[in-house]
Parts: sequence; C-alpha cells; structure tokens
Amino acid sequence: MNLKKKILIVGPISDFGGREIEAKNIVDALTKDFRVDLLSTIPMTKKSVALLGDNVNRWSTIDKKIFNSNIFIQLTSIACKLIYRRKEPAYRFIGNKLNSKCFSFDERYFSTLKKEIARYDTIIFSCELTTKWLEEVIVLCQELNRPLIVRTTGTITIIPKAIVKLLKNANAILVHSNSNYEKLIGVSKKNIKIIDQTTLLEEDLINIKINEVTNGLIYGYLGRFSKEKGIVELLKTFENLNKKLIVAGSGPLQNEVIRLTKNNKFIDCLGELSSEQIIDFFNRIDVLIIPSFEEAGPLVGIEAMAAGKIIISTQVGAMMDRLDKTDNQFWFNIEEGASLVNTIFEIENLNEKILANIRHELRTVYKNKYSRKTIGKNYLDAVRNASL
Repeated sequence: MNLKKKILIVGPISDFGGREIEAKNIVDALTKDFRVDLLSTIPMTKKSVALLGDNVNRWSTIDKKIFNSNIFIQLTSIACKLIYRRKEPAYRFIGNKLNSKCFSFDERYFSTLKKEIARYDTIIFSCELTTKWLEEVIVLCQELNRPLIVRTTGTITIIPKAIVKLLKNANAILVHSNSNYEKLIGVSKKNIKIIDQTTLLEEDLINIKINEVTNGLIYGYLGRFSKEKGIVELLKTFENLNKKLIVAGSGPLQNEVIRLTKNNKFIDCLGELSSEQIIDFFNRIDVLIIPSFEEAGPLVGIEAMAAGKIIISTQVGAMMDRLDKTDNQFWFNIEEGASLVNTIFEIENLNEKILANIRHELRTVYKNKYSRKTIGKNYLDAVRNASL
C-alpha cells in the first residue's frame, strides 16, 4: 500500500511556455517523499516536458475529465471532431456550440476542481495571479481544509482585488524574484518565499568548456520572438554592428525576425531549438543577451550561468538578484540602442583572463544557489512546512 501523502500540481500547464518546465522541477523535487499528480486547466498532451520520466504518477486535464463524465458531451465532441476532420483528441471539442447551449462549463470546471482537490493532501497551484480559477482554488482549499501553495509565474503587475483578500489564506506563496516579492509584501508578509528557477539541462550545460575566445566574441539570444522580449530592438541594434549574433526561438514576431536577419551575414537565425540544440547554442556563443522589457526569470539566464557565459541584460525579473555581488554587471536599457552598444564595447575591452574569471564565477554561483539539488530542496522544504 502506498502511504505517501498525495500532492496535486494544478494550473495552466501545457506543452510549451515555461510553466511545464517549472512543473517538472517541482515533480522531481517531491517525488521521493510524496505521490505527485498533475492536473492542467488548459490543453496538455503526453509530449509536455512536465511529464518527462516516470516521476508523475497520474496526469490529466480538466477538459478531459469533463469529457469522460458525460456520455452526451462525449458523443457531441466526437461528432464535432469527425465533422471538421480534426486530429486533436475528441475531448478538445467539449466546448462545441451544442454543448455550450446545454451545459454551464464554468460550473463543470468548478465541480471538477472541487472533486480533484478533495482527493489530495496538498495543492500546488502554478499560475499568474490573474489566472482564471485561482480565486476558486483558494476558496476550495479553505473549504476542504487542504494546504495550498501558490507558485506565481510571470512578472507580477496587477493583483486583482479579490486575490489580494484571499492570498493571505494560502499556506505559502512562492515567487521567482525579489522584485515580485516586493510587490506582494504588502499583501501577505508571513507566507512569501523566493524560489528561483533551475534548468533540466544542468549536466550538459555544466560540462561545456570555458575556452579562450580567439576570433572575437559571439553573441546570442534564445527566447520567444514576442514584443516584451525586446527581440526586434536587439536586431535593429545589431544591424550595422558587424558582430556575430545567433538568435534562436519562435513566436508571433517570427516573420519580423526573419526579415531583419535574412540579409545580414553576421546574424544567424536558428528557429526553435530542441534540448540537444540548446546545448549546441550555448557551445557556440560567448555572451548571452537578455533584451527583455519584462520577465519573471528568465530561465535562459539560469542556463547561461550554468554554461558559464557572460550575460548582458536589461534590469528585469530575477536577473539583478542572480548577478548580485558578481563581476558580471553588464546592464543596458533596451529603449536606447546606444546603451547596448556601449555595454558590448565595455565587455570587448576586457582581457581574456577577466572574462574567463567572470564565466567561472557565474557557473559557481549557479552550482551554489540554483542547481537542481538546491532548488529541489527549497521546494521540498516549502511543501513540508505548508503541510504541517
């Protein structure tokens, strides 16, 4: 008989976007001491990074559970799938017009959440503070007397009034950065804890050799091609720099990124990368640039530290915390192109020994503060304390 306490990680966990990596790290941290299951409030498939390995006992999505709960919903969803000749599973079509007329799906979502929360000893809700169902989950955990840990994701900008009143009832609120901590301190002082990110690629990144630069520094960008990431501003700054830049990722600005890079022989655009290709990316670059207007992490900053790469960054998310008290103090303002250019020249005026020392320092900081072992212990301690 399995006597381990049961943990449910719930939230908008999908196949991409970063939250699934966070969920995977939490699962790996807890699985030795607890039984850990996943429930996504949005579509997720077995391809999700959150489900890698054998540590997740069970997983599902709310739409799948609603589909399985009612034969009429099943039949209409299957019919919809067949009529429109879609490849997605039938449960993805539960919100078809006929079902929407016959059922209140908000009520069914709520009842499904209540039923699932009641089955577990502790709940971890991974979400932004504006995420739908956060208010309901807090209330349900109070009603059912279940310890609740809220793992915030993204930059905290707006805290809905209803959430402000309820957050103090959570057993723990986990944030990525000091900046997010400061935004919450007026809401709830006693139960906020900073737990930063770590990387699933740790072993391979740490094994990247820190070699001398012989033919000029190679710069890199890895992330989503979207407005808040500053990718367009970065590329426009590099238009006439004649310095090697490798960009990788995908997103809504992909066509714009392709347009800005296709005729520049100094810029390579790699597209979206697999885990193996991410390692190759970090092998190829010397300096990672984070040009974001807003961030919670970002994860790529942690990966760069593990890889021993110099980091140029805007002052966003957790980056100032991560690089505090290191010699990697290369900051710029993405809204001022000259700011980035000046920072690049500042780095290029440093000798190879200084650059190598900074790279080794960043890797050491990663090992001491952000390794999977360290972050995993932080998660385990948070769950144990919340479950007392």
